[in-house]
Order: sequence, then C-alpha cells, then structure tokens
Amino acid sequence: SFRLPRLSKHMESLGVSVFHFTTSWFLCLFMKDPLLVQDAIELWDYIFCYGDEVLFLMAIELLKTQEETMLEIKEADEMLTFVLHGIMKSNPV
Repeated sequence: SFRLPRLSKHMESLGVSVFHFTTSWFLCLFMKDPLLVQDAIELWDYIFCYGDEVLFLMAIELLKTQEETMLEIKEADEMLTFVLHGIMKSNPV
C-alpha cells in the first residue's frame, strides 16, 4: 500500500485484496496469467539469478503500469477479472 497508495485504497473500497490475485500469479510463477509465456520464461531467469524478490517486484510493476486503468474500475468482479486475465492485454509491460 505504501508503493501504490491510491490503488490500494481503491481496491480496499471494492473489497479486493492483493491476495485474491497474487496467489495465482505467484503459484504459477506468472505462467498461466498475466504474462505471455516468453515474458514469464525471462522472468524465471531473473528469479533463478536474483531470488524470489523478483516476483514481488514484477507484481508491483504490473500494478503500477495499469494503475490509472484500475482506478477507473468500479466493481470488484470486474477488478478481479482484469488483474487475473486482462492486465497484460490492456498494455503490455
């Protein structure tokens, strides 16, 4: 919340927690969604070289690049659909 306070407050107002979507991102190491397969494989290289902190940095960067779009979302289900399936389709990192 300290890196993206406006987005954090907005998601909280919708009742959406980062745990609702980052768990999926982290368990699959970004392979299923939201990254393209080639981007996920490159991310894996960074994970092996620099450790699991890269996962958190990537998640923050994804959210940061889509912050303005996400601030416009008004429903919890729309927010979850966006972060789980549409975040990269909107504007690739």
